[in-house]
Amino acid sequence: MCGIFGIMYFDDIGYDLLNEKIKRMSTVSKHRGLDQSEVYVANRVAIGMNRLSIIAPEESFAIQKHLSSRRYAVINGEITNYRHVKSILKNKPEHKCDSAVILPSYEEFGERFVEMLAGMFAIAIYDEESHSFQLWRDPLGIKPLYYYHSTKCVIFASEIKMIYAVLDNRPEIEFSAIDNILRYRLNPGRSTVFKGIQKVLPGETVLFKNKGISRHRYWSLRPNEKVSSNKYCVEEFRELFGQVIRENSHADVPGGFFTSGGLDSSLVTAVAL
Repeated sequence: MCGIFGIMYFDDIGYDLLNEKIKRMSTVSKHRGLDQSEVYVANRVAIGMNRLSIIAPEESFAIQKHLSSRRYAVINGEITNYRHVKSILKNKPEHKCDSAVILPSYEEFGERFVEMLAGMFAIAIYDEESHSFQLWRDPLGIKPLYYYHSTKCVIFASEIKMIYAVLDNRPEIEFSAIDNILRYRLNPGRSTVFKGIQKVLPGETVLFKNKGISRHRYWSLRPNEKVSSNKYCVEEFRELFGQVIRENSHADVPGGFFTSGGLDSSLVTAVAL
């Protein structure tokens, strides 16, 4: 449960103010990652991460940097197939951390890199040359990612309160969102309880460039129209289920299983052990 966050202004506001804002966001999100905290501050942009180490905890690896292309990346989540992704990269990362494949795969495959990833993730990449931010959220929306966009700036974070902490003006309440939560225990779509603060949708990427914003769904659930026998479906499920459990059970720190006594959690535990 790492915390990622960043600010990009379209006009210069001064290093000191930008540094103060990004450190405030880091403090607010400290509970999301106690193992390592890092911020990067440059002209009109700041990006940061509080890391909770699961893979390669001995490495100091929060903000990823590609100095030749002047790109910076942060990720909250886990790339469960990072070994496979690493094996097909021409320029393999030296770090062992699963997130180390993010920038190299982006450099090699462009925006389609995200289609190679398996796992749960919220990713942000800043391109210094084009002065742009791009955000990605995993297909099922397991990891949260929010943003605020105005004519002055872009702010993104893992939690709403991290954005709220650095806004110049208090945002208005979005009462329709509160009504949805009270009625249905969820608020569908991009809106949140604050006007102007929105969610990146599951399977969506959002690009902020030249004061504009563009959105694209890189993944959507499609029905399988292939007709298969019951025996085939059982064997296919058994193989995929075991593969997913093995990939998600890997960690370099002690782990455990929460079981309710029901079929699902008991089966997950049995296969993993």
